[in-house]
Amino acid sequence: MKIDKIKILSILVVLLICINLATIASVWIIRPAPPHGYVAQSPKEYIITKLEFTDEQVAAFELLRKSHFDTIQKLRYQIRTEKEEMYAGLKQKGNEETAYAQLAKVIAYEEQSEKITFEHFRQVRDLCDEEQKQHFDAIINQIIKMVGVNAPHPPHEIKRQPEAPPLP
Repeated sequence: MKIDKIKILSILVVLLICINLATIASVWIIRPAPPHGYVAQSPKEYIITKLEFTDEQVAAFELLRKSHFDTIQKLRYQIRTEKEEMYAGLKQKGNEETAYAQLAKVIAYEEQSEKITFEHFRQVRDLCDEEQKQHFDAIINQIIKMVGVNAPHPPHEIKRQPEAPPLP
């Protein structure tokens, strides 16, 4: 009688393991289909297609993007450097004044970054003709969500990131 119970339990354990593996595999392999009509595009492609840029506009847009990216990358480096120094100061007691001075620099760099990004989008809008400007005005919020203004990506490495779930 004991042998039969052990065999049955062993078979059940193996069966449960197989079911678990199949479930995990289906989560990894089978992804839900995107909504009908959805095409994953980079912000660059989205702007060019939605605004129906001409070849001349695309060339000017590329120059704007490269310049903007280079400037923002330098600011991001400065921000990262200041933050690293600020948090390295946690080891020292009574270092609040230095930390707050570095924090003020970080805030100033962030403000500068936002102004530069705002001006970048103003320049992109200036590339548009009157009809395109109306379309630009309608899609700018979507573009901002796509690029994640605080996290610019290099022109050749734009990737869509899933939105984070809301905090509890």
